[in-house]
Amino acid sequence: MLSLTSVLQSVSGQVAVGLLVTAVSAFIGWSVHSFSDRIRARRFRSVFGMALTDVKLTLGKMYSPPGCFFIVEPNAEYGITAKEIGSFCEVRGVSYLAQAIGRNSHIKAAVVAAQDIRDALDIDFVAVGAMSNLKSRDLFANPGNKLATFSLEKGAFVRKTDGSVLWTNTDGKDHGIIVKIHPAQFPNRTWITCAGFNEWGTSGSAYFLANHWGELHKGLKGSDKPFMAVIEVQEGKDQSAMLQIFECETS
Repeated sequence: MLSLTSVLQSVSGQVAVGLLVTAVSAFIGWSVHSFSDRIRARRFRSVFGMALTDVKLTLGKMYSPPGCFFIVEPNAEYGITAKEIGSFCEVRGVSYLAQAIGRNSHIKAAVVAAQDIRDALDIDFVAVGAMSNLKSRDLFANPGNKLATFSLEKGAFVRKTDGSVLWTNTDGKDHGIIVKIHPAQFPNRTWITCAGFNEWGTSGSAYFLANHWGELHKGLKGSDKPFMAVIEVQEGKDQSAMLQIFECETS
């Protein structure tokens, strides 16, 4: 017959082994999760910029004429007192991007009006909005951009190389572009714009960048190259955004 001491020693040993197995399993689980997080963060950075640590999310400002105010609703009897407001499609886009950066990286993000950093070039930014956003204009005009721009003459997004129109809207659909460059003056910096032909092209392209960046990563093959992507989206449905054209800078 086993003594009480033997039984207790056996039980203690089993408990110790059980605790050890639990601890090892927890450590392995943590290691796998941590490794997976690092891989995801690196892939995310290949799209948003490998050297990125602190990024500005920018949107444009809208000004009311002197003596006027913005109406909250068509039949409202009151207005708002703010002299400066933002376009709602740009606000939606910035929201998508802020959530994506928080989920997939340890990059610090701050939301700022483009006018407040209009003279800053030695920064990393993601601009939401086309010609309404001064930082998008900076990106389009920068010598480091060899991919795409907005042509006022053609009223369309065009390739920098030959001026060819990238995309044309069809009924019920809008389109936008995502352009990433390294500016000529500061090649270690990353500038990105999510620019729409109309409202839903703007927010739809930002939604695609925020939620389908993995598709862009595949096209980049892990590199930090500048790229251009054309996104088509159904009006009123940012989640319908789909990639139509993807081009990397070749040199």
